[in-house]
Amino acid sequence: MTLSSTQKTTQPDKIIRYFLLCWTILNVIQAYTLELHADEAYYWMYSRFLDWGYFDHPPMVAVFIRIGDSLMHNELGLRLITVLTSTTSVYILWLILKKYAVNVWAFILVVSGTLIFHIYGFTTTPDAPLFFFAVLFYFFYQKYIVEDSWLLALILGVVLACMLYSKYHAVLLVAFTVVSNIRLLKRPSFYVIALIAIAFFTPHILWQVNHDYPSINYHLYERAVKVYNPENSYLYLPGQLLMAGPLIGWFLFYAAFTTKIKDAFIRCLMVNGIGTFAFFFFTTFRGEAQPHWTLIAFAPLIMLALIRFNQWGSLPKWFNTVAAINIFLIIGLRLSMVFGLPIVTRIGQIKSYYGFKEWAKTVNQKAGNAYVILDDGFQNPSKYNYYTNSLKGFSYDSRYYRRTQFEIWPIEEQMQHQRVYHLIDSLKPIVTDSVHVKAGTWYSYWIR
Repeated sequence: MTLSSTQKTTQPDKIIRYFLLCWTILNVIQAYTLELHADEAYYWMYSRFLDWGYFDHPPMVAVFIRIGDSLMHNELGLRLITVLTSTTSVYILWLILKKYAVNVWAFILVVSGTLIFHIYGFTTTPDAPLFFFAVLFYFFYQKYIVEDSWLLALILGVVLACMLYSKYHAVLLVAFTVVSNIRLLKRPSFYVIALIAIAFFTPHILWQVNHDYPSINYHLYERAVKVYNPENSYLYLPGQLLMAGPLIGWFLFYAAFTTKIKDAFIRCLMVNGIGTFAFFFFTTFRGEAQPHWTLIAFAPLIMLALIRFNQWGSLPKWFNTVAAINIFLIIGLRLSMVFGLPIVTRIGQIKSYYGFKEWAKTVNQKAGNAYVILDDGFQNPSKYNYYTNSLKGFSYDSRYYRRTQFEIWPIEEQMQHQRVYHLIDSLKPIVTDSVHVKAGTWYSYWIR
């Protein structure tokens, strides 16, 4: 029995819909059960002080959080828009790749086996909106290559502005896209795209001017290290392979960057993929390049890999088995985090997801309505504020710690001449009390 052409067309879409449903359910469960990462709490603080800019990043992440948090003040509420845009991004990737007759099962194996997609399926940082708007950009740019219309130019201009409002890394996608297709410069509509994007982004530019360019100074100068650390460079590639998938990452890179360039869109993906990964590798010579910074490059990476699979006509026999094991490992890790298995909750950054709700409650019982001051860091004050739904946590940074948005927010002025509760992580003679919880031990004393 053979399928009709209509059935052949609709069957993959039906499979994708079921996959997206499962993807969304898993992300909802993770978003609801897992405490906030330290950075997420910091960006929740952004949403309490909506502005055109912040010390570290543009404001789109604050908008994402404010929308969800206004519906429900819990972890799922904070992450709600990220969960929805993650599902939407995966679906848009599928729509883009339908032109290349990508196999639906290969698509599911690759997307669900890409570790970084799981991380940002629920984690809400500036990378989440950037990825969503980047995928949206590719979707409309694919159409714009074929159809030079004013409507598409308008849409691309708005999407480009949203990318810039998400994270400054968006500049890379714009630059590499133009490099991949210099003929764009001959289109009058191209300049309309640029003008629209600049017009919408102007409020953020003015914010930077009025605040003496804090983001530019921080990212270009303040975070650069004086002494080169080789570890940053030789750990970069393993980190990227891990983000692509613990077992299949190397194969995705190989497949993606051996893809035959047959049209302008594939060339765009290739230049963006290679260019972005190379750019962040070179940044390792001036400091650490965190593995997730390249999230914007994983959209072209997986699209190129899937296009290459189609060009090959068939995949190695081992791939399906290894890809299935790869997914099993990732899902196992995520479920272990949901159930809080000790073997997982003690791992590096994962530790940040546990114990701070109890910590905030315990500290609040001691501090009451007083301000709580912590030293060197934006993470813990932000977590305290989120879990007490207040703005009573504040950070005083030493000369050895970097500047943060706490230096701009008007919190310090409000706590002048008030009795405050100082929380520190080491035992000193002035200490009069302590907090012992799963998240750790802190020592404290009152300042009158």
